[in-house]
Amino acid sequence: MAIRLVFLGVALLLGQGCNLFAGSFPAVYDTHLAPAGDPVAPVAVTGTADPGPAGIWLLWFGTNSFHITDGQTSILFDPFVSRYGLLHVGLRQSMTPDADLQRQWLDRLQGPAPSHIFVSHSHFDHALDAPGFARALSATIVGSVSTRNIAIGHGVPRQQTMLFEYGQTVTVGAFQVRAVPAVHGRPILGFEPYPGTIEQPVPVDAPANAYRTGQPYSYVVEHPLLTMILHGYGDVPQGPYAGLDADVLLLTIAGRRDYDAFLGELLQEFTVHTIVPTHIDNFFKPLSEPLVPGFTVDLEGFFDAVAARPEGLKLQTLPVGEYVRLERIRQ
Repeated sequence: MAIRLVFLGVALLLGQGCNLFAGSFPAVYDTHLAPAGDPVAPVAVTGTADPGPAGIWLLWFGTNSFHITDGQTSILFDPFVSRYGLLHVGLRQSMTPDADLQRQWLDRLQGPAPSHIFVSHSHFDHALDAPGFARALSATIVGSVSTRNIAIGHGVPRQQTMLFEYGQTVTVGAFQVRAVPAVHGRPILGFEPYPGTIEQPVPVDAPANAYRTGQPYSYVVEHPLLTMILHGYGDVPQGPYAGLDADVLLLTIAGRRDYDAFLGELLQEFTVHTIVPTHIDNFFKPLSEPLVPGFTVDLEGFFDAVAARPEGLKLQTLPVGEYVRLERIRQ
């Protein structure tokens, strides 16, 4: 175990060192940037397949953090804003969530207040801030036993949490959110960081290694206006998306370099029209600074792999902290 931790630390430090010279995202990122600035407004949802003139609004917080709304109801995925530096994390210092930063990002949310917060797994870059958002919004945290223990340890009442099982669907307004099986990748020298299950409530001042993976989920989000997949992992279990025709795939690309093989493996069972790469930024940097790529991300390599696919996929990138409007492409 000690050797494993040493290799983990060396890999992180080397990656961080590379990022010191990484600069901003490559120019090709800007060429695919989704138009931003559309204010959120209510959309008439009839329950039919007619997409109407609007679409779904999406706000990206960096990493795998999203606010998604149709103007009538809202949901949050993995809200994470209390970013600590690599040395702080590596030395296992307290990672108390930053209430001021949470409030700043809560103030950015447009439309109705989110009623549900879905947590894809229990690492700190996905689960650290979810309890603070839940308390402020009186929202229900949906996730694993490990996520529930984080929430309870951070002061969220048990009745404000919901356990999510694979195949289960939660209805939020016109949204249908289905949990599908997922496998966390092994991005650091072939190791998964902080594996295991959280068995007891996590104190609010716990260090990073207290945030174990827990049960990981990806999500299928269906709405009369469009269908989205939030695939949060570099590994691909068989079967969860079989037969789907999705408008948008929000795809975590951190931890994988063989993007041709990754896309081939992922896209063999379903159809998608727009791919949005996510979890691409260095989350040891604060959101107040310009985003830089994470050290296990090769954006240009991913763009090349998407361009080479025979399906004619549309590639779209997201501005941080601004709403974009997603629209149905398929007929």
